Amino acid sequence: SVTIERIAVNATHLYASNYYDPGNPLRIALSSTDGGSFPFPHTAGTRSYGLALDSTTLYWTENESTGGVYQCPIPDCTGGFKKIADASNPELVVVAADGAVIFSDDNGYTIKKCASKANCPAPVTVPNHPGAYVNDFKIDNNILYWAGRYEVLSCALSPLCANPTTIVPEVTNDVITAIAVSGPTVYWSVVTYSNDAGSFLNDEGVIKTCQIANCGPTTKVIATKQKAPSQMALDAKSLYWTNNAHRGFVDGKGSVAKAPR
Repeated sequence: SVTIERIAVNATHLYASNYYDPGNPLRIALSSTDGGSFPFPHTAGTRSYGLALDSTTLYWTENESTGGVYQCPIPDCTGGFKKIADASNPELVVVAADGAVIFSDDNGYTIKKCASKANCPAPVTVPNHPGAYVNDFKIDNNILYWAGRYEVLSCALSPLCANPTTIVPEVTNDVITAIAVSGPTVYWSVVTYSNDAGSFLNDEGVIKTCQIANCGPTTKVIATKQKAPSQMALDAKSLYWTNNAHRGFVDGKGSVAKAPR
C-alpha cells in the first residue's frame, strides 16, 4: 500500500512524500495543481517523510537509520537530487528565510539546524530542547515553533534557541498533533487519549487558536469532533487541516477541512 506522509504546495505544484510503497521506487509524488500528474523520479531511499519548499528548491528527509536531508531544484528535480546532511531516522524539515534548514532527527526526538541549504556536513543540535517527541514544527519571522507532543514551544533561530518559550502550556490527556503560525497567532490540533494504554478517541479531535503573546486567555476553539487531525497549513484567508481518521494507522478514511482565519 502507499502511505502519504506529508505534503507541500506552491503556486503550480503539489508534492507528497510516499513513506511506504515496497513495489514502487518513486518515493515522492508530484502533480500540477490543475489536476494533471506525473512521477517524480526520486530514488534516494525507501521512506520519504518530511517535505519543505522555498522559491527554488524542494527539501525532504529519508526516514532510515542511514538517512538524511535531501534537496533538488523545483519543479521536477531536473539536474538531479543531492544529500545535504546525514541523519539517523530524520522526520520533519522546514526552511528559514535565510536558507537555514531545520529538521527533526533520531525518530523525532532531536532538532538540528543546517546553516546552509547547499551543504551541511555537521548539523548543529538545537540546545534547550526538552527532548519530547516533535509532532510538528514551523518557522515564522525567524522564530522556530514546535509541537512537543503535549505543549507548543518557540525559540529564536539566532542566537540558536537561547531562550525557549512555552506558547501553549502542557495539555492533560491530549496530544498536540499539528501547528500553524502566522504573525501573532498560533493554531494547533489535539487528539485525546481514551485510556492509559495510549489509544485515542479518533472522533474527538479539536482545532484551536490563540494569540502567541497571551495564549491562555485568548484561546478559541475553531472546530470539534474532528477525526484524528494530523497536519495544518495556512493561506491568506483560511486555515486547512487533514483528518487522518485513525491516528497511527492507515486504514481510516481521511479528509481535508478548512475554516476562516
